[in-house]
Amino acid sequence: MKKLLVISDSHLLNTKEIFDFIKPDIAVHAGDSQYGIKDTNYFDYIVKGNCDFESYSQKIVFETMNKKIYLTHGHLQDVRYNNNGLIGEASLIGCNIIIHGHTHVVKTEVEKGILIVNPGSTYQSRSEYPTTFMVLNITKDDVEVLLYDAKSKEVIKKTIFGI
Repeated sequence: MKKLLVISDSHLLNTKEIFDFIKPDIAVHAGDSQYGIKDTNYFDYIVKGNCDFESYSQKIVFETMNKKIYLTHGHLQDVRYNNNGLIGEASLIGCNIIIHGHTHVVKTEVEKGILIVNPGSTYQSRSEYPTTFMVLNITKDDVEVLLYDAKSKEVIKKTIFGI
């Protein structure tokens, strides 16, 4: 099993405390960190959001536990309106999981056989949940998605997907 910490839209908030609490195998930031390069050394993967000015990649694809993961912020794929852009790009390269941010709205759903997650925001929620982040516990058979309250660090919701 691999424990994947997923943070997005932190907008300059320090997320090192979350990293230290979770102790992930892999840590990703789905954009709008607004951190300088020197402040991101504990993230394994970080993508550029619409509020980032560093030279991060717009998209990253990586693999763990036989799962191919597509990481992007989502603003270039119009995620505020639908998942079509995300699914089109991820399908072309054979991804099982899509991680994105941008909307500050928590999302956990499967569409066309691909698990799509948005951890919300550690800075400002725009959904029914408080400020949030996610942990994905990935095995070869499934993905357990844990949604955490960013302030209390308590699990709000737990869902398992056979992906």
